[in-house]
Amino acid sequence: MSKKPSIQHFVDVCLSSSLAVASRCKNWCSILYPLQSFLLALTLSSMIGCHSDLTAEEYINWVKDYDNNLHVRSSYGDFIFDLQYQPVEYVMLQRGMSNLSEAEQMRQTQNIGGVQYYTLNISTKNKIDVANYATTSIAERQQKIYYFSYLFQDDVKLEENGKVLPCILYHFERPTKTDGTRTIVLGFKNPTKNATEAQLVIQSELFSSLPIKIKVSKSHTAHVDL
Repeated sequence: MSKKPSIQHFVDVCLSSSLAVASRCKNWCSILYPLQSFLLALTLSSMIGCHSDLTAEEYINWVKDYDNNLHVRSSYGDFIFDLQYQPVEYVMLQRGMSNLSEAEQMRQTQNIGGVQYYTLNISTKNKIDVANYATTSIAERQQKIYYFSYLFQDDVKLEENGKVLPCILYHFERPTKTDGTRTIVLGFKNPTKNATEAQLVIQSELFSSLPIKIKVSKSHTAHVDL
C-alpha cells in the first residue's frame, strides 16, 4: 500500500508549480509589455496624424482628390459625369471665409450647413459640348441650353438615408473649358448632418432611359483651421 503524501509535501509541490508559472509569466510579460507599448504609441500617433489640421490649400486638394471619394467620376454611354461633394469648410474657403472669429465661424457654419453643395461637371467622350450633342440646328441647340438652364433641375434628385431630396439650388454655368465640359452647381437640403454618403440620381431622357445613379462619400477625416 502506497504511503499517502503529507500535507507539507502537497504544499511544497503547489508552491513549486506556482513559482514556475510565475517565472514563465514574467518572461512573457517582459516581451508583451514593450510590444503593447509600441502598438499603443503607434495607434496614438496615427490618430493624431489623421486629425491634424491641414492648410487651406492642402484641405482643398484633399477634398478634390478622387482617392478620398468625395470626388467621383462615372461614365454612362457617351457621357462623363464628374461629381464633387463640397463640405462646409470647403465652401467657406471657396468663398474666402478664413481667419474668422470663433463666433462668426460658428454662425457661417450653421448658415452654410443648412444646404449641402455639389458641383456636377458633364462632358462627352468625344469632347463635344453637351449643349451641342446630337443637335442638327441652332434651334435644337437653343432648346438644349434652355433645358439645362431651367428644366434639368427637376430631373436631378439626391437620395440620402432613404429620403429623396429635390434640388433647391441650381446654376448652369457658361462654358469655361475647351473640352466641352459643362458645370452645374447643385444644392439640396441637409436634414441629416451626420450622413456618410449620398447618391445623385439623374432621370433624363437626354442621357439615358434609365436613372443614372452616382454615389459619393460625405465622410471626411481631414480637418482645416479656418
